[in-house]
Amino acid sequence: MSAVIDPMKPFARKQMGKHFVEPPLEGLWWADDIQDFIRGNRDKLNWRMMIVFEPGWLTAAMFEDAVDKAKASMGEPPASLRIESLYEGLCAQIMHVGPNSGEVPTLARLHSKFLPAHNLVPNGNHHEIYLDDPKRVPPGKLRTVLRQPVRPSG
Repeated sequence: MSAVIDPMKPFARKQMGKHFVEPPLEGLWWADDIQDFIRGNRDKLNWRMMIVFEPGWLTAAMFEDAVDKAKASMGEPPASLRIESLYEGLCAQIMHVGPNSGEVPTLARLHSKFLPAHNLVPNGNHHEIYLDDPKRVPPGKLRTVLRQPVRPSG
């Protein structure tokens, strides 16, 4: 993804007068049975990785130009690479500190304690925001925002 993001940096600085900082990697996760998700049955999970930009900042033309520049060094991008809007609405979230493989207790607390205590139910795909680079931060110090779109129960 950096190959597509890197060409946007000079454009942002020259054309828009913005200092561009690469946004963190984010992921949407879902399963046919939410219990598989809460229990961490990773072999039954579906996912999509993404980089989320501030609304209205990234235009389709900027995206296409960046993809074209990335093709020169990386080859054809995957067919799933695209630009789209994401609106989640009301969400509950919790910070997880530690390796991603250790998220299960945090997810269970969010889904089995917090949501019922506030009369909320899941309403969309689980969303994770990876605040740290696992190549630079020890696993025990990785920070991940665990976000669940919700709606009132009943």
